Amino acid sequence: MDTIVAIMMDSKSCRQYVRATCYNTHIYDDGGEQTAYWVSRQGIKMPNWGNAPSDVTGCLCGLSNTCFYSEVALCNCYRSSDKWLTDDGYLTDVDRLPVTRLHFGDTGGSDEMMKYELGFLECE
Repeated sequence: MDTIVAIMMDSKSCRQYVRATCYNTHIYDDGGEQTAYWVSRQGIKMPNWGNAPSDVTGCLCGLSNTCFYSEVALCNCYRSSDKWLTDDGYLTDVDRLPVTRLHFGDTGGSDEMMKYELGFLECE
């Protein structure tokens, strides 16, 4: 990890792609409880997802009110839905990257599914 951090600190910018595609489950539930999250290199459960800044709770669509449930949503994957919905983007906070773990909860039911992708750490 020390070598990775040294490379990031020497780079102009770094990013790591993350995607969650949900069916009948969510990243945040109606009560605002986070059931899917990423963990920073410091072991911190992070509140943001995709392109949202690290100090934001939720996804970028929640900031711009463009999520599927736009009036109340923090992310597209906000409430259980019988549609496949996606939240994705690049995490760019070099003080928190790289992602060391992904966690997905609320997928215990036979009709609750989450597909995910975690990309490589990219620095330039």
